[in-house]
Amino acid sequence: MNIQDTLATGELVKGQVAAGKGGLAREVTSIEVMEVPEVMSWASPGVLVVTTFYSIKEDRDRQIDIVRGLIDLEAAGIVIKLGRFVEVIPQAMKQLADTYDFPIITIPKDVSYIEILTPLNEKLYKERQWKKSQSFAPLQEMEQADFSSLHDALEKLTAIVQSPIYLEDSNGKLLYTTKHFLGDEWRKDSHLFSLPTHPSYADVLKEWREKSGAEPYFFFQLPGSRKRIILPLFWDGELFAFLHIIFVVPSMFQHMCAGHMRKISSKLSHLFMMDQVQRQKVYIDHMEQMQKVRMDWEHFQEHEVIGMMHFHDHWLEQTEDATGVIDYGSIMQQHINQLIERLQVGHFISFVRRQNFFAMIFGEEVDLTKIVTSLPESVNTFNEKEGMDLHVSVSFPLNRHIDFDSQLHHVMKTMEMGLKFKPEKNVYTFDQLGMYEILLTLTSNEFVTMYAENVLHPLKGEDALMETLKVYLDENGNISRVSELLFIHRRTLNYRIEKIEESLNMDLKNAEHRFILKFCTTMRDLL
Repeated sequence: MNIQDTLATGELVKGQVAAGKGGLAREVTSIEVMEVPEVMSWASPGVLVVTTFYSIKEDRDRQIDIVRGLIDLEAAGIVIKLGRFVEVIPQAMKQLADTYDFPIITIPKDVSYIEILTPLNEKLYKERQWKKSQSFAPLQEMEQADFSSLHDALEKLTAIVQSPIYLEDSNGKLLYTTKHFLGDEWRKDSHLFSLPTHPSYADVLKEWREKSGAEPYFFFQLPGSRKRIILPLFWDGELFAFLHIIFVVPSMFQHMCAGHMRKISSKLSHLFMMDQVQRQKVYIDHMEQMQKVRMDWEHFQEHEVIGMMHFHDHWLEQTEDATGVIDYGSIMQQHINQLIERLQVGHFISFVRRQNFFAMIFGEEVDLTKIVTSLPESVNTFNEKEGMDLHVSVSFPLNRHIDFDSQLHHVMKTMEMGLKFKPEKNVYTFDQLGMYEILLTLTSNEFVTMYAENVLHPLKGEDALMETLKVYLDENGNISRVSELLFIHRRTLNYRIEKIEESLNMDLKNAEHRFILKFCTTMRDLL
């Protein structure tokens, strides 16, 4: 309740604002009658003082001092009864009130205190009870609000309870986490579909599944971690997920209503399924477009499709749900689409084939080069934000005749070679890694494998020298960089290089010799 509200309550409707009209929004927390001038000893912030100034009716300076003191104490305002002991409000008092937006309200002498105090105190009591009920049910706002998506609802929930939350499926796989993830003894990993890190999580989840049939929510706490509410989510009678609400402000959760929590669970479950339906529509639409392109592949290849992408991460492995409620594939595709959209590639189609995720990019050939240039930074940003380890392989521009399945084969092979030979990178292109596919075919040639073995045979058993040779070749002979990567002194490195050259009868400064050794070490790795 503020000053404006009080002017519409009880007999205070007869009051007039004599000064301080800019403070009508001041909050009123209590109402007190003052008939003695020692107001400073008991007044508190938010108090609305009601007085006749009887004890100081002749002392205008004292009256002004009291108003000044109430302003310093951040009181809500003052109500002065006129016509009995005080006839007018001193001009200096009005100026003071206007300066600090401190409301001075005057009431006629025939208005009794009880006609003011009783309705105001009743209103204050009702407000306190309402606030108390709200603190006991912090999620009530969730029940009444309308949300367009589960993401919006969970972000709102986070703001209400002032704590991080996350959603796991009934087997513990992570489905959603708020922006500011708070790891604890139950879960330290925020990767999509990752499992809890607690060693006994499977046993705990089993207990939760058993509890969920009888209890709409329950509390859980591990040693060394914060207490939390576990809210089960159901669809068509099937338990499919658990929502974790961490206690950052424990007092907010002292009293919870079972019926209310059931409604919250129902709302979140409904929003989850609404989101899933939307994801499935996108999934079906993209698959239909992909089939259309495949049926008329030559036309699209020559005129519209410029390249393909293949995506790899542990969470892209197909995940099965025993209840059949959660469509993991659509969740995966949604994350892939979010990454592609950030690349601003224009039109694209994402699709799944044999449990692998792909995207066809449409546009001009020059656009593909631009995309590949900006892709590493975009993927890095995506991985950091989403807590993932996504890798992307990109095909060569489709300016030649190659059938659809062969195109998929090449982009998958590029990913395979990239993960094997360049695992520290997150983007692989065919023009950079296609050579490894060619080399891989040579591993079946007996002469090639024998040649590589014979060249490197003098270093057999010399692991330190072999490692030094590989790093030296990878770093193009940069001595400073090689010594840094191997954590050895330059003199030690120079000694090893001399030993390698002597053992292999090769000159590492000779470009042809370096080419031979690079070929042989690569074949050795492939074998």
